[in-house]
Amino acid sequence: MRMKRFLGLCVMWGVLALVAASVAAATVGYDTSRNAWFIGRGDVIAAAGKDALSPPSGYIGVASFYDDTLRCTYSDGTQTTPVFHDVLDSIFTAEPRYAPGNNNITGYFSGALIFQDYLSNASCPFSLTGHGTLTATTFVSSVLTSEVVSFNGTKVATLSP
Repeated sequence: MRMKRFLGLCVMWGVLALVAASVAAATVGYDTSRNAWFIGRGDVIAAAGKDALSPPSGYIGVASFYDDTLRCTYSDGTQTTPVFHDVLDSIFTAEPRYAPGNNNITGYFSGALIFQDYLSNASCPFSLTGHGTLTATTFVSSVLTSEVVSFNGTKVATLSP
């Protein structure tokens, strides 16, 4: 009897662990096979409610955050390498993905690009006190630090590379 109870508890905990893992699994990401973003059904419902699963669907927004490094050279030979925080905002149509064989929406892919804007303050100061004037600006690197994905303006996920 004790062994049956023990095995029953093990099975119950295993099932609960699987359910928790499937709920916690993110269904937001970039699908390289389609070159498109994807937001799964559960994340769409959490962000915009169940009505969002009925076309017309709306839009997917992606804000990509970068750390850009420049090399600034001044007339006395001094070089600095400031880092600037920039963002690329993109808004796409949301194209529904349907379950095979029926009209149930299982999520949305990003479709046509509607709007894109690159917001940057990356520039070297024209003069640097005690070091003369700017003679050259060289781009050093750009590193993606995070991406925020939204559905109809509501944040769905923050992804790190």
